[in-house]
Amino acid sequence: MRGQVQESFLSRRILIFGLRQLYWSRVNSYAGAGGNFTNLTNRQIPASAAPVTDINTIGTLIYLPADAQWNTIVSDYTVTQLGWGSDKLLAVSALARQLVQISKHRGEDACYIAGLLVNHLEPTTWLPQLLWHLEDPSIAVRPTAPEYRAPSWSWASLDGRIAMKSNSTVRDKTYYATVDSYHVDLSFVDSPFGALKGANIVLSAHVL
Repeated sequence: MRGQVQESFLSRRILIFGLRQLYWSRVNSYAGAGGNFTNLTNRQIPASAAPVTDINTIGTLIYLPADAQWNTIVSDYTVTQLGWGSDKLLAVSALARQLVQISKHRGEDACYIAGLLVNHLEPTTWLPQLLWHLEDPSIAVRPTAPEYRAPSWSWASLDGRIAMKSNSTVRDKTYYATVDSYHVDLSFVDSPFGALKGANIVLSAHVL
């Protein structure tokens, strides 16, 4: 099981079998089969008022900042339980690919690196992506499986729900570190959004 996050975001239409009724979801809205006619309910992200929780859509990506959407995807995805920890990045690879394509279509120089979504035209987008944290560190689990999953600076290296910084909240901050270079060793060269064999970044920063 891969958390069913990609299926939720990328499916154009979904039938959801609930405990008491059937829900129908399309790209941008919901409807319920509770016996009475129900007007379509907006399925925008965040969907706190939606009749079905954790069923989101990637359809709003053309309207909202890419980093905000990716942060929501990571938060929703990391609360799920995967059958195989080595699938951590593979399980969101289709979403990452779609998001990068949308970003490039909007003229952004988006780049996906080991679970981080950065913009080459804005070097400061690296640091918000690196400033992720576990919402509940007390239940954090670092994988013990022998298979390599992700570098330690990627949220994918840990199990547990992840919260990420938004570019808008840190845009006016003063940074004392910059990313000079990076290298990603893909498990499969024709799958840039999939599993990794290794990755590293080089930072420049003040030494205290």
